[in-house]
Amino acid sequence: MKTILVATDFSEGSANAIQHARKLAKAFHANLIYFHAHFPVVPTNYLDPNGIYLSLPEIDIQETIKGLEKALNKYIKEDATNNLQSSAVVEIGDLASGIQALQEKQKLDLVLISKTASTNFLEKMIGSTAKGLIHDLDIPLLVIPANYTEDLFHKVLYASQLEFDEIPFIQSANAWAKKGDHKLTIAHLNEEFDTDLIPDHQFLEDIKHALKGEHVHYVNADSKSFKAGFIKLLKDEKASLVCMTTHKRNLLTQIVSPSKTREAIEFIPIPTLVFNAKN
Repeated sequence: MKTILVATDFSEGSANAIQHARKLAKAFHANLIYFHAHFPVVPTNYLDPNGIYLSLPEIDIQETIKGLEKALNKYIKEDATNNLQSSAVVEIGDLASGIQALQEKQKLDLVLISKTASTNFLEKMIGSTAKGLIHDLDIPLLVIPANYTEDLFHKVLYASQLEFDEIPFIQSANAWAKKGDHKLTIAHLNEEFDTDLIPDHQFLEDIKHALKGEHVHYVNADSKSFKAGFIKLLKDEKASLVCMTTHKRNLLTQIVSPSKTREAIEFIPIPTLVFNAKN
């Protein structure tokens, strides 16, 4: 891992995410990019009497960007005193588009964002930022709860769906686990009404073969409820970081077979690292 992008909106949650990002940068010897996506709000004085949008003066936008860059540069100065390499980027537009545009210019290895404890009405209507980014990005996404301060590496758990080839992502999760105090836990939650097209044991044997020689702990749990079962599993295993893999889904597949990862990201109480498998 060479480059970590941490998205910030200058909130307390983002400040906490930055502290985690700095620890990751030290652990993986990576560079940091502090990123802010600015979406201008159009004041009423830039609308004509018929409600038609009139473009904002370029000088107003440029002054705003300068102010945002100045705020991000404070983080860079702090990093310099701690032997960390970092830079700052401000983009006009939404977060996903801004990160995708930056990814075209340079390779990003991880995107880190904060998750607030509660969502407002608008987020509930259109989906949280983290939930939306899961399928908008091809880059691994690390979501940090706003008030989470524990060591991410302490005990890493990979939540396997045993539905497709997850081995490369489990190996990536194992690299994270090796930074901590415990061996990687690979856990699978059996739901009462799950239908398996391919038997679970076949996937599990493939995983064990690929990780032969690695110190890995396997856990299998049964539950009638995905949410309740998942939360109990994380608590029982005392996990500090949960890793998951998701597939990109179009509108039809989201209706027919909704993503468990998108569902879980809303209620998981600990940091969540999401790998995105290409179809």
